[in-house]
Amino acid sequence: MAQSLLCVLDHEFTPSQRALLLEVGDLQGLTASKAAQEAARRLHVDRSTVRKNLQAFRRLGWLTYGDRQSKGKPLALTPTGLLLFNYLQLSAAGPAAACVGRGRF
Repeated sequence: MAQSLLCVLDHEFTPSQRALLLEVGDLQGLTASKAAQEAARRLHVDRSTVRKNLQAFRRLGWLTYGDRQSKGKPLALTPTGLLLFNYLQLSAAGPAAACVGRGRF
Protein backbone atom coordinates (compact mmCIF):
# COMPACT_ATOMS: atom_id res chain seq x y z
CA MET A 1 0.00 0.00 0.00
CA ALA A 2 2.80 2.42 0.86
CA GLN A 3 4.34 2.03 -2.60
CA SER A 4 0.99 2.83 -4.21
CA LEU A 5 0.67 6.01 -2.15
CA LEU A 6 4.16 7.09 -3.11
CA CYS A 7 3.40 6.47 -6.79
CA VAL A 8 0.27 8.61 -6.54
CA LEU A 9 2.23 11.35 -4.80
CA ASP A 10 4.95 11.27 -7.46
CA HIS A 11 2.71 11.10 -10.54
CA GLU A 12 -0.58 12.78 -9.66
CA PHE A 13 0.43 15.70 -7.45
CA THR A 14 2.07 18.88 -8.66
CA PRO A 15 5.37 20.14 -7.27
CA SER A 16 3.36 22.87 -5.50
CA GLN A 17 1.13 20.31 -3.80
CA ARG A 18 4.18 18.34 -2.69
CA ALA A 19 5.75 21.55 -1.36
CA LEU A 20 2.54 22.28 0.55
CA LEU A 21 2.58 18.84 2.14
CA LEU A 22 6.13 19.54 3.32
CA GLU A 23 5.01 22.87 4.77
CA VAL A 24 2.08 21.21 6.53
CA GLY A 25 4.51 18.91 8.29
CA ASP A 26 6.33 21.94 9.66
CA LEU A 27 3.10 23.75 10.61
CA GLN A 28 1.49 21.03 12.67
CA GLY A 29 -0.01 22.36 15.87
CA LEU A 30 -1.40 25.54 14.30
CA THR A 31 -5.06 25.90 13.44
CA ALA A 32 -5.87 25.28 9.78
CA SER A 33 -6.50 28.98 9.27
CA LYS A 34 -3.11 30.00 10.70
CA ALA A 35 -1.35 27.15 8.87
CA ALA A 36 -2.96 28.16 5.56
CA GLN A 37 -1.93 31.77 6.08
CA GLU A 38 1.66 30.83 6.90
CA ALA A 39 1.96 28.26 4.09
CA ALA A 40 0.59 30.79 1.58
CA ARG A 41 3.18 33.31 2.75
CA ARG A 42 6.05 30.81 2.55
CA LEU A 43 5.04 29.38 -0.83
CA HIS A 44 3.96 32.70 -2.38
CA VAL A 45 0.50 31.42 -3.35
CA ASP A 46 -3.01 32.55 -2.60
CA ARG A 47 -4.42 31.43 0.74
CA SER A 48 -7.58 30.11 -0.92
CA THR A 49 -5.42 27.79 -3.04
CA VAL A 50 -3.75 26.48 0.10
CA ARG A 51 -7.12 25.98 1.83
CA LYS A 52 -8.49 24.01 -1.14
CA ASN A 53 -5.46 21.74 -1.09
CA LEU A 54 -5.66 21.31 2.70
CA GLN A 55 -9.28 20.23 2.26
CA ALA A 56 -8.21 17.73 -0.42
CA PHE A 57 -5.48 16.37 1.85
CA ARG A 58 -8.03 15.98 4.64
CA ARG A 59 -10.45 14.12 2.32
CA LEU A 60 -7.58 11.80 1.36
CA GLY A 61 -6.99 11.10 5.04
CA TRP A 62 -3.55 12.69 5.14
CA LEU A 63 -4.30 15.30 7.80
CA THR A 64 -6.84 16.37 10.37
CA TYR A 65 -7.89 19.79 11.63
CA GLY A 66 -10.84 21.51 13.19
CA ASP A 67 -14.12 22.34 11.50
CA ARG A 68 -17.34 24.06 12.55
CA GLN A 69 -17.98 21.44 15.21
CA SER A 70 -14.40 21.33 16.51
CA LYS A 71 -13.02 24.84 16.08
CA GLY A 72 -9.47 25.33 17.21
CA LYS A 73 -8.40 21.70 16.75
CA PRO A 74 -4.80 21.91 15.58
CA LEU A 75 -3.68 20.70 12.19
CA ALA A 76 -1.95 17.31 12.38
CA LEU A 77 -0.67 14.77 9.89
CA THR A 78 -2.26 11.33 10.08
CA PRO A 79 0.01 8.26 9.98
CA THR A 80 -0.47 8.17 6.19
CA GLY A 81 0.29 11.88 5.90
CA LEU A 82 3.38 11.42 8.03
CA LEU A 83 4.57 8.59 5.77
CA LEU A 84 4.22 10.86 2.73
CA PHE A 85 5.83 13.81 4.51
CA ASN A 86 8.83 11.69 5.50
CA TYR A 87 9.12 10.33 1.96
CA LEU A 88 9.17 13.85 0.52
CA GLN A 89 11.80 14.95 2.99
CA LEU A 90 14.06 12.03 2.14
CA SER A 91 13.52 11.83 -1.60
CA ALA A 92 13.78 15.42 -2.80
CA ALA A 93 10.50 14.54 -4.59
CA GLY A 94 12.13 12.22 -7.12
CA PRO A 95 10.11 9.25 -8.41
CA ALA A 96 9.73 6.30 -6.07
CA ALA A 97 11.71 3.28 -7.22
CA ALA A 98 8.50 1.24 -7.23
CA CYS A 99 6.97 3.62 -9.77
CA VAL A 100 9.77 4.08 -12.29
CA GLY A 101 8.64 3.10 -15.75
CA ARG A 102 4.99 2.70 -14.84
CA GLY A 103 3.82 6.12 -16.03
CA ARG A 104 0.66 7.82 -14.89
CA PHE A 105 -2.26 5.93 -13.43
